[in-house]
Amino acid sequence: MNIEETNRLLTVLQQIDKRIIDDPTVIVWQEVLHDLPLDDCVRAATVHYRESTEYLMPAHIVAGARAIQRERMRAERDHERELARIADEAIERGPLRDRSPEVQALIAEIRDRLPASDPDVMTFGHGYWRRVREDRERSERAERAEPNPHYDPTALGRLAKMVPEP
Repeated sequence: MNIEETNRLLTVLQQIDKRIIDDPTVIVWQEVLHDLPLDDCVRAATVHYRESTEYLMPAHIVAGARAIQRERMRAERDHERELARIADEAIERGPLRDRSPEVQALIAEIRDRLPASDPDVMTFGHGYWRRVREDRERSERAERAEPNPHYDPTALGRLAKMVPEP
């Protein structure tokens, strides 16, 4: 997530819990959330506000976004396993003799057994190519990124000194 996306996320959060947002706040949150996609962060915040009355902190967003990513990867693995299982079953049936009725029946059976989904998701290797696309987008975003004129590398150290120890 870049600095603009972090600002958008905090603006959304501000509408819910009336938090005060200023440049140092955006910078500190961006330091913590820089490697997470905005959509996952917004979904994590939504889940948090739905299920908890705790004040939302960056750690809640990180934990929620990581859980969303794990669930997405698990669903992709399950989907790929289901496709492989269906293909294995079709191979085990052996060669087809009378092609048109058997082929039509096999296609109908496979179509009925597959979960409803986006056709792009049904293609082989979708999970791999999605990760490649996300990596490419992340690197392109990093290449286009400009240095933040408000960034102060000593800000976190000064902030740590200002926060009283429990």
